Amino acid sequence: MRVLIVSSFYPPQAAIASRRVHTHAQTWSRLGADVTVLTTAKRDDQRTDPRESGGVRVEEIAVPASPVVLWARRLAGDRGLRAGQTDAGAPGRMGRLVGGVRSRTGIYSGIRMPDVTDAWVEPAVRHGRALSGGVPFDVVFASSGPYTTLRVADGIVCAGAARRFVAEFRDLWTANHSARGCVPFRGRERAIERSILGRVDRVVTVSDALAGWLRGRTAAPVDVIYNGHGGRRPRSIPRDATVFKIAYTGAVYERGHDLGPFMSALAVLRASEPAMYERVRVVVAGGSGEVFAAAARRVGVQDRLELLGEVSHEQSLEIQNRADVLLSLEWTGPEGGVLTGKVFEYLACGAPILVVGPCREISELVIRCGRGAHAGDDPAAIAEALSDAASGAMERSLIPDESLIDSFSRERQSARLYEMLLACVGSAEV
Repeated sequence: MRVLIVSSFYPPQAAIASRRVHTHAQTWSRLGADVTVLTTAKRDDQRTDPRESGGVRVEEIAVPASPVVLWARRLAGDRGLRAGQTDAGAPGRMGRLVGGVRSRTGIYSGIRMPDVTDAWVEPAVRHGRALSGGVPFDVVFASSGPYTTLRVADGIVCAGAARRFVAEFRDLWTANHSARGCVPFRGRERAIERSILGRVDRVVTVSDALAGWLRGRTAAPVDVIYNGHGGRRPRSIPRDATVFKIAYTGAVYERGHDLGPFMSALAVLRASEPAMYERVRVVVAGGSGEVFAAAARRVGVQDRLELLGEVSHEQSLEIQNRADVLLSLEWTGPEGGVLTGKVFEYLACGAPILVVGPCREISELVIRCGRGAHAGDDPAAIAEALSDAASGAMERSLIPDESLIDSFSRERQSARLYEMLLACVGSAEV
């Protein structure tokens, strides 16, 4: 089976999406497929997570540097910005203003139209056609976002360079939970999305709730392939009885996460168990440190924070491994289906997980795997759960379902997806 993967995310760019697509490529190659990856050329500042791609052909196509692309990239700063995160890195007043618009709308963020990768679509389609060598790929697999990967794959199929089209939605496009889009482009986005969903042969996504939305908009089969983890990591570091480390590694979306109950719980501990409060260290890694700091200042518990800023993936895993408890924030918005790769990394770790917020997908998954507890959004109940975790009572009460946790590895999830590709290609031969 000849497979063409279209994804703007791929190593050496450091991202959960890159690791997901890399695992797809490596697993499918190992299982016997002839795999080619068509991706964007990475800038020097993006080449921070090199990984071997043995047995896989990787083709990088540069994003044409149009004036609009250069302008958007300059205003975004070197690293760029994901919707939902703060824009501390954007230079100057204009950069902060545009960054705020990007955060609210998702434009030039790889989420909503327009995007810097729009200029990549036509050259990528041409290169994909050339890669086929006159013999169509059995299947083209597009991993989105950004949405432009779907447009590239669709163009390749329409040009007759691939027989089947499988679309992966790591996030939704026009119904994205964190980005509402920009008025002049919404109609066009919906039309393109509707057209693509009308032509795909199969759709995969990362949660049941997202799958439900997609099933209402395509006649193609829709399946769930979870983000997954890189392998089980049992605890090997002795506990320090003098410090109680609560770790949070990842983004905080101000329109879907509520840190208020957790911070209020720390204030409850300060009043009811001052000795316990003095032991607490909330270790935050990632770009959302200022969001944590602002929430902590509102109730006067900022002295408990240890803000590390951006760290490498390896450092993030080390922080998780050294934690006494892993903090997870349940999604509070009306949308469902928010199961990020970070949740599965937590499942693979040894430290217990404490989920704060309403009981939804994350809470149910953590409890089903026997990996933690749901504390709700009442500060007193959260404070009690933290006391249980600090004493070791929470961890002693857990019975992890190792078989279920292992089934959520990225490699196992990619192998499931490979069987779906085989079935999709086989249906074309009937």
